[in-house]
Amino acid sequence: MKLNSRLGNYGWLAVFILGLSLSSCAQKTEHPDGITIDYNHGLDISNQAAKDLIDNNAKDLYALLDEGFALRLKNAEDLGKVLQDMFGQYGRPLKIQLKACETGYRADGSFERPRRSYYYSCYTTKFPVGKFFVKVEVVPSRDYMKLGVTGFGIVAFPQGIPSFLK
Repeated sequence: MKLNSRLGNYGWLAVFILGLSLSSCAQKTEHPDGITIDYNHGLDISNQAAKDLIDNNAKDLYALLDEGFALRLKNAEDLGKVLQDMFGQYGRPLKIQLKACETGYRADGSFERPRRSYYYSCYTTKFPVGKFFVKVEVVPSRDYMKLGVTGFGIVAFPQGIPSFLK
């Protein structure tokens, strides 16, 4: 896994971010956003989640999930089924390279918290590098005691890949 590091409002052709199904991301100015999450600590968690995707390791990935995300699945076996559906459609990521980090907010209903989203270029068992990216969202837990993964997925940019991701 090689590393580097920003993102605008681009459409997503292929998105599989289970954690985003009931929430939204927004920029706010009233209080600090995802920049308050230590970049390297968030990156460590994001890298582990990305590695778990590459290794098809639902058990360890499930352990990284934020409590809100984990509640939507019964266990690691359920997550494994979701991963197999995602891999069936896009292929399993084989190699990734960090390209960008975006900060903002994660809104789950009325509950908001900072987030960092890490974007990796990837090639999968079905597609070459440049077609899809892996995105991993990291947020603090509701009690702000630890960081967890609140969303992950394989994404594309139908309007063209932003220059900072090339």
